[in-house]
Amino acid sequence: MVISDTVSRERIAATLSAQIEPLSTAERERLVTAAGAADRYMGYGDDDDAVATAEPVLRDAVARAAAIGMDEGGNRALGELFMAAIRAHLHARRTPEAQALAVRALHLVPDLQPSPDRHPPHAIRVVTDARAAIARSGSALQIDTGEGPLSCRVLVQGRPAASALPARVPAPPGSYQVQLACPDPSRVHTVEVGARGATLTIDPTLDRVLSDHDGVTLTYASAAVMQQRLQRDLAAIARAVGTENVMVVRGDQRDELPLERFRFGASPTRVAVARMGLNADACIASAVDALIEGRSTDCDAQAPATGVPGDEGSSGSILGPIAVGIAGLALAGIAIHGIAAGESAQMISVGGSHLCAIMSDGRVFCAGRNGLGQLGDGSTMDRASPVPVVGLP
Repeated sequence: MVISDTVSRERIAATLSAQIEPLSTAERERLVTAAGAADRYMGYGDDDDAVATAEPVLRDAVARAAAIGMDEGGNRALGELFMAAIRAHLHARRTPEAQALAVRALHLVPDLQPSPDRHPPHAIRVVTDARAAIARSGSALQIDTGEGPLSCRVLVQGRPAASALPARVPAPPGSYQVQLACPDPSRVHTVEVGARGATLTIDPTLDRVLSDHDGVTLTYASAAVMQQRLQRDLAAIARAVGTENVMVVRGDQRDELPLERFRFGASPTRVAVARMGLNADACIASAVDALIEGRSTDCDAQAPATGVPGDEGSSGSILGPIAVGIAGLALAGIAIHGIAAGESAQMISVGGSHLCAIMSDGRVFCAGRNGLGQLGDGSTMDRASPVPVVGLP
């Protein structure tokens, strides 16, 4: 799959593999140092100096909230820095400022729990009251897959917020970074929460694909599954990289390799299609040029088919193994949809005319040609849809 033509390859790679850059030692030390200094100023009764020390660091923390949240030392120091500034405002009888700062604290440290051993009850109460006010306001982040329940941890600003989807996380207005961890954290979703909250729908399978690869190939279990999911998956990828234009190469045809260009605006539109033989390297550049210009084209080059057709007379076929380069992006099979509801392959092995997928629970499914029994299902029948391998321990 090639994302084109308004986004550079460098930006595609950076966006699709969007992960949180870990907190550096220098960043952590700055938080720890500021928290210690603000606390000392509080001990001297220098309220204004405590706030002045905290504020620049708190402002800078907004952009790195998720990285700080994933670093226990950094997260602890950020919470202590907020509490020092809240106490300074309260000591100076600036209660509204302390209350506003508590809301900011819960934006960046959603699970903030001030220690009663370090902070007086009236300072802790400000945070407790702010959390209750946010819950009453109805401002929340609703996170779902759109396909039913899913047992995955939800990280908001790098902090554990829920253990399953769907999830509703009370959140004051602001920008948030959200990740699923199934079990490892996947790509980052940035969400703007307004006064009425926000909803984020995540496809976990597509999320893992986009986390790991800048050249993306989606392998579907059947033509019917591809028909159902393809445009939705392409739309999600287009949103991820900030473009309306997506080029896709499809390998579900027996004797040709269609390249298609979609535009995702108000509704998905197929702009143009270029058709060529399955081994038409010489035609790729001209076909891509045609698609970028919005022209449909046919290439005369033909070659023996290498795709994996479905059963004769059936409604479709599975994707055959394809490894071609288009516009500098490598394609390789990395995900398979439709094996079972809510499941995805953890590893895929592609043979000359078949593929096998290992599921998260250790089960193995295979599809494609089976004349020599290579699918391991106890038969020699070709399979257009994945079947379980039998006899494994």
